Amino acid sequence: MLLNIFKDEYCVQRGESLYVIGATSCHELSVPTYKLLSKLPAKAGEPEYLAELGRLGAAEPERILGKLMGSGCLVPALPWYSRQKLLRSILTPSIGLISGRVQHKLLSFLKAGAYSEAALFRFTAAASVAGLLSALPLLFFDWRAAGSASPGGMLLPAIILLSILVHELGHSSLAHLNGIGFRPIGFAVYLVYPVFYTNVSGVGELPLKRRLSVNLGGLAFQSVFAFLLFLAYAASREKILLAAVFYILYLLLFNLNPLISTDGYWCWKDVTDAYRDDRRLKYFRKAYDALSVLFSGYLLYVAYLLLTTVLGYLRLFGLQRAVPGWQALANAYVFLLLLKGVSGRLKLYFPRRDLSPVEHPFILPPGT
Repeated sequence: MLLNIFKDEYCVQRGESLYVIGATSCHELSVPTYKLLSKLPAKAGEPEYLAELGRLGAAEPERILGKLMGSGCLVPALPWYSRQKLLRSILTPSIGLISGRVQHKLLSFLKAGAYSEAALFRFTAAASVAGLLSALPLLFFDWRAAGSASPGGMLLPAIILLSILVHELGHSSLAHLNGIGFRPIGFAVYLVYPVFYTNVSGVGELPLKRRLSVNLGGLAFQSVFAFLLFLAYAASREKILLAAVFYILYLLLFNLNPLISTDGYWCWKDVTDAYRDDRRLKYFRKAYDALSVLFSGYLLYVAYLLLTTVLGYLRLFGLQRAVPGWQALANAYVFLLLLKGVSGRLKLYFPRRDLSPVEHPFILPPGT
């Protein structure tokens, strides 16, 4: 059984070809190939595909089917109980939230190509810098006190979650304005943290300023959102709004961290890749690599602590009666997630090939 992975997928015109955008990928297809795939079944066996190609008038159905399979347009359909799908659902659970097609309908007033490369870069850079400068004072006092002292029940976390969706819409909108289409937004687990992510695969094909505007789009939109919240606080004097501003500004600082796969990392990577041949930059790259390795070592240490905790559950006589078995399993699961995340990070630091960003995770740190 074969699966037509591009059937009914959202796509945008890109020169003479199409960018077909999936949940975690972006593929460039010729217009005739996409039209052919749109007429083929979403799922069928090889005989059914051959019969359909013949019905559509293909002169050499076997050769065309072979090319579609060889290029990855038609792939084997795995059952839900297959090892690959089970491991993916257990170790990298994720769900889609807002598709590119839905965003295209809701944000139709944003026109691709309406703004120049320089204008998009200036807007995202200025808004991001303004938000980050506003967040710097939070490093010098306990900003959490504002949240704990403010009533409002679930309103505060709801505003923070909304701001993170605005952040991801920023990445997607800037991708669209730069001509590579709106991008799906989803929810997943990165290391041991819940994350929202945006699929921006294919952004590496853009010039440097356009890439940076996509990377900074989340910070820019979230900075504007925080500013609007502050204006609402100034008008209403509702402390819950000021507490939300504090949390959002802290998240801006957190998302600048270049040692994990956040916006700060992708901006760093894009700039250093663009000036790879600059002699002065190599010393900064070496310092960055050293910090990255040390940070990965710290994460491995955290994983070690989790492992010893799990083993401790099994070693201590009688602990099974005091601690339910599901808790040990939960800790083991967290350890596996963390170990998988660290292995992925090490591949980013020491890649065998040049990697383009596939997603922009935005991490919810503990305590939010």
